[in-house]
Amino acid sequence: MKSKIPLTEQEQFKEIENTRAQIEELGGIKKCYFLTNIPYKAKVGPVISEGLFLPVNNPRIFDLRMSKLREYPDISPKFISKDKTAICVYISPNKGYNKDETLNEIRSIISKTKYAQKHIIGKTITEDKLQETLKIEAARLSILAVLLMLVVFFLFHPSFKSLLFFGWTVTLSISSFFLFLWLFEITLNSLNSTVPLLITVLSLSDAIHILNRAKQTQGDLNERSKSVFRKIGLPLALTSITTASGFAIFIFTGYHLIIEFALLAVTGIFLSYLIARYFTPHLLFLVDPHLDKGGNRMDKIILKINAFAQRRAGFIIITSILILFVGSFMATNKLQINHFIYGQLKKESEQGKSIAFYEKYFGGIRKISLFISAEKDLLNPESIQTLETIERYLLKVYGASSITSINTAIKRHNRFKHSGNPDYYRIPKNLKQRDLNKVRQLKSELGLGGSISEDGKSARIIASSEDQGSSITAIKNKKLIAFLEMNLPKGYTYYIGGPTTLQDKALTNITRYILYGILGAILLVALFLGLLFKSYYFGLVGVLANSLPLVGVLILYVLFQIDLNPMNVMLLSIVLGVAIDDTIYILSNVLVSQKEKPDKPISFHLNNSLITTGKPIITTSFLLIVGFLALSFSSFESNYQNGIFFMLAIAFALFSDLLLVPAILSSKYKSKVL
Repeated sequence: MKSKIPLTEQEQFKEIENTRAQIEELGGIKKCYFLTNIPYKAKVGPVISEGLFLPVNNPRIFDLRMSKLREYPDISPKFISKDKTAICVYISPNKGYNKDETLNEIRSIISKTKYAQKHIIGKTITEDKLQETLKIEAARLSILAVLLMLVVFFLFHPSFKSLLFFGWTVTLSISSFFLFLWLFEITLNSLNSTVPLLITVLSLSDAIHILNRAKQTQGDLNERSKSVFRKIGLPLALTSITTASGFAIFIFTGYHLIIEFALLAVTGIFLSYLIARYFTPHLLFLVDPHLDKGGNRMDKIILKINAFAQRRAGFIIITSILILFVGSFMATNKLQINHFIYGQLKKESEQGKSIAFYEKYFGGIRKISLFISAEKDLLNPESIQTLETIERYLLKVYGASSITSINTAIKRHNRFKHSGNPDYYRIPKNLKQRDLNKVRQLKSELGLGGSISEDGKSARIIASSEDQGSSITAIKNKKLIAFLEMNLPKGYTYYIGGPTTLQDKALTNITRYILYGILGAILLVALFLGLLFKSYYFGLVGVLANSLPLVGVLILYVLFQIDLNPMNVMLLSIVLGVAIDDTIYILSNVLVSQKEKPDKPISFHLNNSLITTGKPIITTSFLLIVGFLALSFSSFESNYQNGIFFMLAIAFALFSDLLLVPAILSSKYKSKVL
């Protein structure tokens, strides 16, 4: 809670104590802690004095402690800010408590206080709230995305039958994937939860290509079905094979979460292909034939774009290559893998404000655990001085706001022996072994039960600091390691761990492996295209056309100072899937056209291909853009950013397919036949 004025008066703390006591009386609460009810012991002569740290009913002790509040670094910073305007009350709930009911009761109590800001934070509460919000938004934003896509689809295909065909195909593809998950009891996690989105995107593309081809085909249902899939069967199979192969290469990263993602993606693509190839033929009765000779407005626009691409092929290719080189250089030198513990939150959201409040006034949420081990018992004067040297480094150089260790217990014991005088919260100059033995006996009472192992050969130092991100933390940890290497005596070992550190390493590795997988996928698809079309040039088309949208997104990341993390890198894999699909549809139709009329020049085949595939590609692109526009309404910063950048990525992919691919092919073959 935050006050407009400093909290220094006894009456103010009486109000806080009253609030604390009300919370503690709630049925779901085990204990509630603040400065006013923390026990404080001191040895005064032969007598052990027991009382409260900040007793609101004892003016003399209250005033004495308040005047020296900053001299209790192991106590006061956790409960009251340096400027004395913000306080933190710690609540310990009972096991099995009714969370929602208890939180509502706490909110009711603190709503009656006069503080300017009131926040309820905690790891469990924050993460539960995140999951709850995510579920609500997943439903709300999905409905919004579907409605937007249906509206745009209807603008391109103003027919309710076509709308029904499109909806059935996409719904069946994604439903079959979820049925597969249910049958094999597979649970989605934060990483592979993007697979349903990938399947939706790819099935959407296939459905529109089939629909477009069916509209250009006449005859009875059986004849139309055979004619449609005789022409679209090859590109449909090729897009599925190449996209699945691209994701399959993720298996070789060796990281189990990414392997699971890759296997699910390949399975989903396979199921989507089966639906498109063997189920949609039975739905073609919903599609009314509508022969079009290329005279409609969109076909004219596509032909003009194709003519421009062929006419300015050199400029387009050189510009694209420059973008690739400059973008790759920028990404390599400027981008970094980085994440914040609650980086997905928008700063203006309720949870975001609460986290920022705690970060600002109470030392930060990022913790590291530094384990120091030796072959001998560390509870000796020399080892304690070594630990003290490390702690000074953590506070003064590393940037820790607070430290908890066995030395904390030693300092507390020293203060306890000297009548509780805060001046004695330090390591005694003449530290005796008997004092350390006493601390060993009292470590639980001193609040540091887990600070040293039972055999005394391993000690743990917990350092709390502001969350500056995993990248800066990694740099600080490297400097810490260098310091430890230089200052630890021979025979000592160290290990930097803790949940946050392990999470940093895992997410960094996941991000790096996904990037490796994307690079491998691009190369594999290029090799596949080169072998399939028996031309290295087609492989080159695959590399350039599929790389350009990804590099375009990376440039935007650099310009807007967006760090890489698993979620936005996974976005690149979805963009890659879209780019591969569109490129193969264009190249496959060029090949089909060439086989039908081998004496015609490349310009003829490109026109035929783009007349067939251009409208579906543009339609798909606009559907994806408006679909992901829904994410811009998300309360999660990560979803909001991914939605915006995905829309821009699709625009890059559209540029690549309609301009770069024709430019590369026309520059190679010009007026020659393939």
